[in-house]
Amino acid sequence: MKLKVPKTILDKAIKAVSKAVPSKGVQPILNNILLENSNGHLKLNATDLDFTIEAIIPSTNEIEGSITISARKLEEVVSKLEEDDVMISVDPETNKTNLLCRHSNFDLVGVASDDFPRIEKEESSSFVTINKDKLSRILDLVQFSASKYDLNNILGGVYLAIREDTESGETVFEFAATDGNRLSSYELVLDKDSASSNFSRKEVVVPLRVILDIQKILDTSVDEEIRISFLTNKIIFFTQDRYIISRLLEGTYPRYKQLIPEGQDKIAQVNRKELVSCLERVAVMANEITNLVKLSFKDGSLEIESSNQDFGKAADNIDIEYIGEPVDIYFNVKYLVEPLKHINSENIQISMIGSLNPALIKPISDENYLHLIMPIKHESNA
Repeated sequence: MKLKVPKTILDKAIKAVSKAVPSKGVQPILNNILLENSNGHLKLNATDLDFTIEAIIPSTNEIEGSITISARKLEEVVSKLEEDDVMISVDPETNKTNLLCRHSNFDLVGVASDDFPRIEKEESSSFVTINKDKLSRILDLVQFSASKYDLNNILGGVYLAIREDTESGETVFEFAATDGNRLSSYELVLDKDSASSNFSRKEVVVPLRVILDIQKILDTSVDEEIRISFLTNKIIFFTQDRYIISRLLEGTYPRYKQLIPEGQDKIAQVNRKELVSCLERVAVMANEITNLVKLSFKDGSLEIESSNQDFGKAADNIDIEYIGEPVDIYFNVKYLVEPLKHINSENIQISMIGSLNPALIKPISDENYLHLIMPIKHESNA
């Protein structure tokens, strides 16, 4: 095996596939990255058997072949090389792998590729095509609401679904995540040509880890669009130079739309940055266990208060536009600040029914997104 490849391209590909390398592989070879070169390309592959990533990059091939190398050490070495072509050559007798770049010369211990798991690419004629930057943005808006405590639980994933809107006839791509205390959802109306009509499975739940990695991997692809296919127990994300396949979480996702209340008669419009700053100031004095803050909405003003019996109290207020009767409502301040930092709209709308009902947060500039947050019952509104 002997080839030449630009360092920058190789580095991005290694970083992309390394996200599928397990922290403790059940088989030692799973700690490695598989390198295969043929037909003017170098293919890199890593897997933990549940999650597989493949990257394909152009290369100048002199001798075709394959080898596996420690993912951690390969990533570390290549990241330190100067910006130039990297010559990779493998001794077929010893599997010693040499990396040469300008004056840098590394000999790495390689392992024959015979025992590396061969994950067959599963093709599907049913897929959704979406701009990768748009997908990354949507995932960023929903993923933080997934449960972090049990990642194998159904709530430890992000819900993706394809449905036909019965009124408009449009195809809608739904994204949602909830941990039981909050919910983030986004509905994207797809162009007519961006979704095939033969989806055998309409909804899936993708592990949170995969969603977080997908966002980073997308940045390394040369494609502007990504295709997504739902299989029986897997999901595939693929571009012309990246192929990602992951198992799905099993179980029935909550019918989250039933959690979204209707008939909110208390509506506030607030400058997002001013609200974040005010919340973070007041949060300094919040109880470190409950993170409780009190929001008092009234005509033209929002007052935010916190208290801590060991340190004292804090209060602040900002100007708002408000319709409805005054209301006091308590929240975990961390659950309030997090969605506000992911939203990029200048102004947001907060709508409520009462102090014990879920509140809805929506960006003024994007009606497709909403965030629901459950209030905390307090003795003053019990």
